[in-house]
Amino acid sequence: QFLYFIGRKSDSMEAVIAERIKAALNPETLEVVCTDASSGKFSVTVVSSAFEGKGLLQRHRAVNAAVQMSDPETAEKIHALEINAKAPGE
Repeated sequence: QFLYFIGRKSDSMEAVIAERIKAALNPETLEVVCTDASSGKFSVTVVSSAFEGKGLLQRHRAVNAAVQMSDPETAEKIHALEINAKAPGE
């Protein structure tokens, strides 16, 4: 299992996003990048067997659920989440 995130400190939002996705989707590869800290924009690339046989919308919903975008505190810190979700071998 390979977990990769780029963050300024261990309690950064990148680390929070990475830990939530790791716990929910058991990814083979995970990259979380803050693309604009001032406006809360993040990019996520996830490769997980949990996505096998699932369409794009189902994959994005799974990532959003993992990140807990429905949580008001999280949603306040994340303005945009660019998601690239793949199954292994894609």
